[in-house]
Amino acid sequence: GSGYEFTYEFNRRASLDIITPFAARVARRLEISKVAAATAVLVGGDIVNGPATPADLATYGADFVGKTLKDNYRALAKFIMAKWKAGYPIDTIACNFDLYVEMMFMFAQTNIGTASDVQNLAAAGAPSINLPVMNGAINVVLSSTIADGYFVAFVKSGTLEELVEAGSIIAESERSITTQVVTYVRSENTGYKLSFGDTRFLVKAKA
Repeated sequence: GSGYEFTYEFNRRASLDIITPFAARVARRLEISKVAAATAVLVGGDIVNGPATPADLATYGADFVGKTLKDNYRALAKFIMAKWKAGYPIDTIACNFDLYVEMMFMFAQTNIGTASDVQNLAAAGAPSINLPVMNGAINVVLSSTIADGYFVAFVKSGTLEELVEAGSIIAESERSITTQVVTYVRSENTGYKLSFGDTRFLVKAKA
């Protein structure tokens, strides 16, 4: 839950426009906390299912000697194809800010007038790959709580469920005559569970 406290005089004189940024910040913090909770379940599992299956891009030919994830698009593609062939149609990759930037530059044209290797492959008839990866087949999402150098690849529809307790979304206010303040509070009880335990992979993408 989150809340704000205003004086009687402020509450009487202030317009809704003044309150809007504060309400937006409360909503943003709520979403950030939800992402952190969901990530903890994705990586560590719940009371029924264990941690995410470990994987290493080096197994698929990644070379991290003087290179980073952006230089290893072939290994990433091989990993995704291997999981698709095994019956796990991965459609979502969750990563922290650093790896998100790596994926962004993996498919970017780095020099004006000079196409990247991926663009050259697409021009020769290979599938065009951009963020979101694989022509939109894979969505890349941010989670700042994922460990550095790792990402979670999973099948969104068969992995995580958000559960909101009925009647737990409460917005209320209280006036206190003794302190001359008005307190606004918004609370919500939300949790996450795994539908299946084998549809997510914690992938090592570093040396």
